[in-house]
Amino acid sequence: MGGMSAQIPIKNDPAKNDTAMNKVRADKEREVTAGHDGTWVAHPALIKIAMDVFDEHMKGPNQVSRCLLLSRSLSLQTSEECRKLMK
Repeated sequence: MGGMSAQIPIKNDPAKNDTAMNKVRADKEREVTAGHDGTWVAHPALIKIAMDVFDEHMKGPNQVSRCLLLSRSLSLQTSEECRKLMK
């Protein structure tokens, strides 16, 4: 599970709001490409951004199959834990 972005919508300043929303989008892209299956948002207006990013990058209900790929750079214990998840 990914974390919660610190940004929230900014009223009355479209430029600052666009900057904040782009930061949220970038954060969610980082999370989904790191193998997270879900995320948190700090404001209901951010749900669509998060869902759009996860729907674009995550083609199934989870990313367990990516676990082994991601664990190659981690410890042997992590690789063994991933294999258990795949069973």
